[in-house]
Amino acid sequence: MRIIPNKGVCDPHVHIFNGKAYMFSTHDRGPHEPIFTMDDWRIFSSDDLLNWKLEYTLYPEDTFLGKNAECYATDAAERNGKYYFYYSRAQSCTGVAVSETGPAGPYRDPLGKPLLPVGLADTPSYDPTVFIDDDEGKTPYIMWGYAIYGKKYYVARLNEDMISLAEEPRPVDTGDAPFSDACWITKHGGKYYLNSHCSDYAVADSIYGPYTYRGKFCEECSTDHGTFFTYHNQTYFTYGVPENWGTGDETHA
Repeated sequence: MRIIPNKGVCDPHVHIFNGKAYMFSTHDRGPHEPIFTMDDWRIFSSDDLLNWKLEYTLYPEDTFLGKNAECYATDAAERNGKYYFYYSRAQSCTGVAVSETGPAGPYRDPLGKPLLPVGLADTPSYDPTVFIDDDEGKTPYIMWGYAIYGKKYYVARLNEDMISLAEEPRPVDTGDAPFSDACWITKHGGKYYLNSHCSDYAVADSIYGPYTYRGKFCEECSTDHGTFFTYHNQTYFTYGVPENWGTGDETHA
């Protein structure tokens, strides 16, 4: 079902913080605009996954990026009572903003520069996903990039501060999985599950891989940048679909 229609909500990443669902998303202008024309990032919240409230808008001019219309995909994480909002500009770089008052913000740019700069690895530094492992140290990782045109996703541990890398980025072996960008990591039964667009997924024993492609988990839906989350002991999958599909006025929602 559509939960936030006609508002240009794209690339939804949902996290449960303090018992409430928070959706970190991009914001497409809508019909009659060039594809992926995005001026800001937004955070929505919900207590029931049906009714969503706009909590905060992060504008690129409030970060090192400055005003632009290339506000690409985001993700978020919590650590030591602080909240971290990871955002990318087109297929170029990824930054991070921090909130000390809660997941709804406000957020500030603590670095004044990219966390993942242009040229950091042999893949574009965009479309981040942040994963907190279930080991004793709750090790945090960030993965990004695309796995096409001879490239691979890259992954690196984050430091405890969540705004710097604890190791050199490492390429992720995804085997023959037909991935593009929009990577997402989840874990179940001690296995790491990596998915991309169109519900393609692969499984590994280590977050670094190698991953074995397992096919599609949803044959009947066309999914864009989908992510999993668990709320009240139920696992959900949220994803973007084009609004006005087939009319010539497509926009994501």
